[in-house]
Amino acid sequence: MRSPRVSPLQHFVPPLQPPLSAKDLLPPSPRNNSSWKDAHDVKLLNAACATNAHVVPRGKIAERFEKAAVIFNSQPQAPFSLMENVIPDRSSTSRKLFTTQDKSERSKTGYEKESGETELEVLLLYVMPMSIEIRQREANERNEASQREEKLVADGATIRQLAMERRRKWSKVAEEGNNDEATDTHSTCESMATKKTAKKSRRRMHKDLEEDDDDIIEVNQQREKRLQEPANRPIALEERPARREHQDAAQREEREAFMRVLHAMARKLG
Repeated sequence: MRSPRVSPLQHFVPPLQPPLSAKDLLPPSPRNNSSWKDAHDVKLLNAACATNAHVVPRGKIAERFEKAAVIFNSQPQAPFSLMENVIPDRSSTSRKLFTTQDKSERSKTGYEKESGETELEVLLLYVMPMSIEIRQREANERNEASQREEKLVADGATIRQLAMERRRKWSKVAEEGNNDEATDTHSTCESMATKKTAKKSRRRMHKDLEEDDDDIIEVNQQREKRLQEPANRPIALEERPARREHQDAAQREEREAFMRVLHAMARKLG
């Protein structure tokens, strides 16, 4: 008896497909999309300007770009959906492309290209100066903070050096007083006077050293407190004048306190 004929495809097992990764599930990035046009850049920059992302401090940039992405995606004319991390990359690319084209035009023709020819160029001319200004201001503030920290470190080193010299001087005075006290132990009145003088000098020395230590500790505490403050803390533009006045007042108080300590130590060392 013949066995039933088996089809060659009956036992065929298709190969397993590799699982899709999270990257495969995401929509294609518009940065690699050949259909990206200047009109899309205009919509993107308008969304960024609507959230003030071009003038916001660094600590709030991510939050503003998220809002800009929501505005861009909510437009009926939006050709595709954007993620918030695409906006800063595309904005930077547009600025660099615009600047490169302008430099190329100047190198070929010898004169600067007239701006305002397209809507994108007009928008970039509006956005770029404000963005550059806010970034330059932040860089200046960081440089000022670094200079203040370096000055405080140098002042602390000077105070410690003066304190060590003063300790050595008073230690030498105390040793001389002890030697004088040992040689005059057999005299009566003169010995008592020497002991009292030595004790007074030691008490005065300890008191001065304690005062110097307190001054040094206070100055160092103020320095550590300032160093603990975040240098790049995001601050609203309207709060910056008040913050600058507060910093100037604090610096004046620190300088006055430091000068008082130096004058007092100079008088004692003199």
